[in-house]
Amino acid sequence: MRLFQRKPKAKSRPQPVFKNLTPKESSQVWWVLVRLLIFVGLLVLVSSVQLQFKFQKYSELTLTEGAISPETIIAEFEFQVPRPPEEIAKDQEAAKKRVIPVVRYNEDITHTQLTAMDHFFNDVKAIRQSEIDYDQKVRDVGGRQMNLSQVTIDMLLHSTTDAFLQQQVRETLNELFSAGIIADKRVLEPFPTNQVTLQRGDSETLVSINQFYDQNEALDYVVEIGRSLANSKKDTISVAFYEITSSFILPNLTFNAQKTQQRIAEAIESVPTIKETVLRDEKIIGKNERVDAATYQRLKAYISAKQTREQSEFWEIYVTRTGHVLFNSLLLLLFGFYLSQYRPRIYRDASKLVLLALLVATCTIIPSLSSPQANLIPFLIPVTVSAMLVTILFDAELGMLFTIFTGLLLGILPGINFSMVVMAMFSGVAASHSVRRVRHRFQFYQSFVLISGAYIISIFATDMIRFVAWQDMLQDLLWGIGNGMISTILAIGLLPVFESIFKITTDVTLLELGDFQRPLLRKLALEAPGTHSHSLVVSHLSEAAAEAIGANGLLCRVACYYHDIGKTTKPEYFVENQRGHNPHDSLSPSMSTLIIINHVKEGIEMARRAGIPQCIIDFIPEHHGTSLVSFFYNKALENDETVSEYDFRYPGPKPQTKETAIVMIADSVESAARVLKDPTPNRLEDLIHKIINTKFIQGQFDECDLTFKDLTKIGKAFLPILIAMYHSRIDYPEFKKTKASKDVDLYQSGAPADQPEKSPATARTSDGK
Repeated sequence: MRLFQRKPKAKSRPQPVFKNLTPKESSQVWWVLVRLLIFVGLLVLVSSVQLQFKFQKYSELTLTEGAISPETIIAEFEFQVPRPPEEIAKDQEAAKKRVIPVVRYNEDITHTQLTAMDHFFNDVKAIRQSEIDYDQKVRDVGGRQMNLSQVTIDMLLHSTTDAFLQQQVRETLNELFSAGIIADKRVLEPFPTNQVTLQRGDSETLVSINQFYDQNEALDYVVEIGRSLANSKKDTISVAFYEITSSFILPNLTFNAQKTQQRIAEAIESVPTIKETVLRDEKIIGKNERVDAATYQRLKAYISAKQTREQSEFWEIYVTRTGHVLFNSLLLLLFGFYLSQYRPRIYRDASKLVLLALLVATCTIIPSLSSPQANLIPFLIPVTVSAMLVTILFDAELGMLFTIFTGLLLGILPGINFSMVVMAMFSGVAASHSVRRVRHRFQFYQSFVLISGAYIISIFATDMIRFVAWQDMLQDLLWGIGNGMISTILAIGLLPVFESIFKITTDVTLLELGDFQRPLLRKLALEAPGTHSHSLVVSHLSEAAAEAIGANGLLCRVACYYHDIGKTTKPEYFVENQRGHNPHDSLSPSMSTLIIINHVKEGIEMARRAGIPQCIIDFIPEHHGTSLVSFFYNKALENDETVSEYDFRYPGPKPQTKETAIVMIADSVESAARVLKDPTPNRLEDLIHKIINTKFIQGQFDECDLTFKDLTKIGKAFLPILIAMYHSRIDYPEFKKTKASKDVDLYQSGAPADQPEKSPATARTSDGK
């Protein structure tokens, strides 16, 4: 049975408001509803600002051609005046007639037919030279579906002029295929032109229809060549030439109807259908002016455009609204997902979510309420102020991400163009970077310089792209510099307000908490000087380690000042504050453990009464985690082997952040190094590794996001500080001492002259381990 009962950490939990749910389940549902309410509220607010539609019902115009206009009519929007339909149709027909048909040349047919012809003559030669009977030779030559007459077959089987015939056939086919053969030229008659566009591969050339043949013309050409051969050779060779050549003639030109129709459609499409464009605010007709034919066409087009806008207005509004809502939902969900996965402490804190939502809403609302002069809008958007506040209140990474997220939301606001978004995002990132680590007030002057510089660069870039006049560019530069100054002033003024309302601790607050004149720290220094000295050393170790792994070094340093303030209630029970007498010698191990562990509870209560922020208070229990008070546990085992280890453990919780884990390691390392005999660099390094490994094996880092790489860097950061603290000193030569010199030596060694040698019981670490 435990000798004392520790009360669990008090947490503010909403009461169950849902039936049939446990308090834990009710709490989870409650926080889901809170986040959903923040999401929906911000979504509705941002979308409402973006959707500033002006509803206007257009009146009908009743003027007719030849009438007198009773009023001046000005175009409320830009519209186009169409040409008369009959005029468009006439021009389209003319454009259609100008289209030249497209014919494609097929190289494969030419090659195939010439090859087949060569194979035919080779086969005939082989048949003629074979030993089979003549009738079989006739059947073999005539069975090739070439419609060869018996005269031609006999000539081929007896003639020795087949080489000459083959040459003549090849030359004729080459000539025909090179010029091109189309199946029928009548397919080109609908086009009133004597040219075609000949496609050969990827090239196109214009050729005359007379330059190529159709099949009938090709056969007529073969007849002519055959007649010329009959004059120089036998008549049989003329017949054979015609029959063989005509058998291999195939069209290698095809009419490309699809491509031709496409070009006809393009020609028709190219015919202009718009007579003129009437610009917004342009006068259509003046008061008491007669409506002539041209003006009447303008009025008809104006009425038609108005009616179209009226009919499409409903769908335009709601489709546009749906698109805006979906876009905003996507951005908000992505930002929420980032917070839930990489910033869970912020995601679980409703007040911090409300703060971020408030800053987003401010960035979107102010442009809608600002002057309609578009050139002033980018300088009135408070992106830089919001980026500075988010960075100071949270961190630089979240500040830059917030800037990008806000810039994307601003991108679809009315009156915002791309250059404005670039300007806002660039200056916002510069503002966030300028306050990533605030240590002095002078840094706010640097913020003003960086923000102004970012505006100057982005203004030069965007205005030069748009070719803005130098006078307007100079005006924009002045507005940008003014924004940098006002943003810095607003950030300084709003920072304490947000810190107070949303209970957030910034670096500025941490610097104030690090003042050793604060009551708690003065009390620690005066009543527990050993603990005060221990806290200082731990703060140096923790800050160095935090800087090494990219954690918050300032938070670690200041938290170390307060991590053991509970020891001030009974400072004499902790070894670093003892001066010879050890009160634990007269107490049982369980009672000593009770006193040791109770300093955590006392420290939390003292810190809360002093108004110390919760992020500092968290270090008081978490830097011990669930560690074992090993010295008194082992001493208790000597008396009773059945004692429970649980009764000698700190209540926790385990470290929840990198910073509290660092302080846990630094606290143990400092305490162990102080009692280490012969603290050489190698022994100190082994001690650091041993303590880190022990904490890891005990599972003390299970609830924080420290990595093995971080632990290695932490150990390396500790080592040089410990070596500097425990470096070796030279032995001074002996000399004859007087009473005064002895006192001086004792003073320089840091021990009172009457202090006895410490017993093993007083050689424990600061937490009694």
